[in-house]
Amino acid sequence: MSLDNIFKADNFFALTLDEARPELEKTLLSYLGIFPIVPGERPQTDGKRIMLEARKAAFKDSKKDIHQNRNMSLYKSDLLHELLHIREGTFLVDPRHYLEKLGNKTLGHTIFNVIDDARIEHNSQFYFRPEDTELLVKSNQYLTTKRSFPIATVERVVELFSSQMITKYLPSQFNPKIINLENETLQIRIFNPDLNARGIKTVQDLLREAVAISSKVYGESVEATWIAVPQVYNLLKEAFPDIEKEFPGKNPNYLAVQGLKNKESGKDVEGNKDNTGRENNQTVYLGYRGDVHDFSESENGGKLEKFLKDYIEKKDSEQKKDEDGQKVSGQISIPDKKSGKIESGLVKIISYDEMKQAYVHINNLQLIEYDKVRPDFARELLKYDFLRRQIVEHFQMLKPNELKRTRFSEDPDEINIEAVMEVLSDPSLRKNSRIYDSYSILERDSLTALLIDISGSTGSRLQSEKRVIDVERLSAGLIYQALTEIGDTVIPYAFSTDNEGTTTLYRLTSLENIGALEPESSNADGIAIRGVVSELSKIDAKEKNLIMISDGRPSASNYHSPYVDTSMAFGEAEAERIRTIYFNVDNQASDYFSILTRNTTFARSIRDVQQLPMEISNFVLEHA
Repeated sequence: MSLDNIFKADNFFALTLDEARPELEKTLLSYLGIFPIVPGERPQTDGKRIMLEARKAAFKDSKKDIHQNRNMSLYKSDLLHELLHIREGTFLVDPRHYLEKLGNKTLGHTIFNVIDDARIEHNSQFYFRPEDTELLVKSNQYLTTKRSFPIATVERVVELFSSQMITKYLPSQFNPKIINLENETLQIRIFNPDLNARGIKTVQDLLREAVAISSKVYGESVEATWIAVPQVYNLLKEAFPDIEKEFPGKNPNYLAVQGLKNKESGKDVEGNKDNTGRENNQTVYLGYRGDVHDFSESENGGKLEKFLKDYIEKKDSEQKKDEDGQKVSGQISIPDKKSGKIESGLVKIISYDEMKQAYVHINNLQLIEYDKVRPDFARELLKYDFLRRQIVEHFQMLKPNELKRTRFSEDPDEINIEAVMEVLSDPSLRKNSRIYDSYSILERDSLTALLIDISGSTGSRLQSEKRVIDVERLSAGLIYQALTEIGDTVIPYAFSTDNEGTTTLYRLTSLENIGALEPESSNADGIAIRGVVSELSKIDAKEKNLIMISDGRPSASNYHSPYVDTSMAFGEAEAERIRTIYFNVDNQASDYFSILTRNTTFARSIRDVQQLPMEISNFVLEHA
């Protein structure tokens, strides 16, 4: 046995993928990921599975407590990063033909990899636990210490750009040995009159501009990355006219690699075509953390060059119009999580395919104000006032306002005898005069979205002869009244999906809007839920709830199981700390009710509005 093999056999510190798998699968399931984890030469995903290295031995940590093992942390950070690629749609389209038109496809790939890695990890804060987002940050900082700093000037510039995008710092922050070479690079003069006129006179100025351009992708979908890539590429080309010839040099950080193999199956993962139609021996490029960025599984391979060109030109023209104060319409991106509301026009929502076990379907969603009213609806609700009072009492139990006592305060709400005795025994304490207790009210801060299904099937009759939509309206109206009475913020929505697959999310502004709701078309529940979650993410509140009232019959034409997609959408809401409550209005719960609601906080099937107080009471008893 060679010395190398002896070392591997006796390496008690190396953590294998099989040893890490239980914890990795727990993490994956906590974010509703059901992708198989298989060994590979580098971390990567094709949207259907996640590949991780067969072993990690970066640290000589004990494996007795896996939670204290830093190799386990590296495994987990790689898993989270690959999961983000799937969730954020990095590889939904194949841009390789487009990148080849940029002049230097390696540079194009590198810029894309850096910007999109920064985008997906920034967006993780919207649905990852804080500790997992922090793990991504810390692991990137560690990986920066292991990256070689290039010799060639243009590669050094790209490395500085990469570090600032991924870690938000220059690499010398984590690798002090390179600080002199880093400072020398930052002070290199840029000899381009156009750039100089824009204030870009040194590499430091150039990096500031490149980061500013790239930062516009935060909170956005992958389309935003394709807006930024050519802008950063052209900026670097203006500053360094020979960059297309000189990049990359001999730095392994940027050199292309050959397609990798799945060690479990021994089959090529990428790149000649095999019996699955995939390319073998494909040239691929690595991300900042050494993972493979593989577009060979993209659904639209080879057809995106013209699309991306037209798309980017269209977005550029829209941005120019916007700068001129003209209205921009036809939005083609997931809503900005920081903006006030979804603008008019279509947005894209990605839905889940149970058969492919991946988020692969692009769906249209539009948000509009609902303009129909029914003035006498409030009068109708008076008939059920006794139910409203019961609902108010139950909701008040969830989290009432609290009185907080702050001891040893200067605000004189109440004398603190203990503090007085201390001052009397030690006169030097009299200067502070903190001899009081003060009181403040911790106010309930709750935001609730009401989501009402107005699909055509809500026009069906229940055993009580009432229509489903009638019970939905009354239930939504009573919940709206009860929550607003106790001071909560309530935003009602209704939704319907037309025959072309576009889901309309109606924003309701009053009880009169709720009362005017009538059955419309179909219902893609998962799309509507994701639209509401996007809206809620833009509003600050300590507690957020989503109450959905539906006939429990989601439908959709472009994917196999709308029930599973609805369940996944509920899980996505829960992952963003939005509590989900589901009321199914029907004579009895459907056979798939448990699948539909497995990721909700609380779910019940009701036949009549009279059951509402009891079920809300059950909810409060379980979750107060």
